[in-house]
Amino acid sequence: MKVFRIRKSQGFTLIELMVTVGLVAFLGLILAKTFNTSSWLAQYRLRSAARELALHLQKARINAIKENRSWAVVFDTGSGNYSLVSSGTDRSIDATADNTTAETVAFSGYKNGVGYGRGGVGTAPRTGGDISSDVTFSSARVVFNSQGLADGNGYCYLKNDQGGVYAVEALISGIVKVKRWNGSIWQ
Repeated sequence: MKVFRIRKSQGFTLIELMVTVGLVAFLGLILAKTFNTSSWLAQYRLRSAARELALHLQKARINAIKENRSWAVVFDTGSGNYSLVSSGTDRSIDATADNTTAETVAFSGYKNGVGYGRGGVGTAPRTGGDISSDVTFSSARVVFNSQGLADGNGYCYLKNDQGGVYAVEALISGIVKVKRWNGSIWQ
């Protein structure tokens, strides 16, 4: 008489694993199409650009206090970038050649059309007044003095090719705020 023993399974076979991975990948593709990831990614990149600009404004303010000299963020709407600039030996941001550019950020690196722009927005977040340009800071720059105070209130507006708009504001007090346009109001 023959005795048959039943073998217990010790795990998954390679074929079972490949079928499972294939099904998960297929479902992932369907979900990606359903959730419109390109729009989400464009908004994420715009928000990242606005937050990075706000961080650079704060960095300029902190460096001005720490080094007891003026620091600025200078906006170049023509080339689509901005620069973090420290004052030279005279400790003042001015037209002389002693200012030093510490860092330059190009919006083109964010892709999805991220750059200067107001989109269809017509009013400023805090004042409610008409927006006159993509950068409302005097001379397209904001300068922080050694006390951390800005040389004036202003905004920098950023947009993307999906219709998203953010406003980055610096107040005279040195406070930096980021607001998002939701289609009807600033948030």
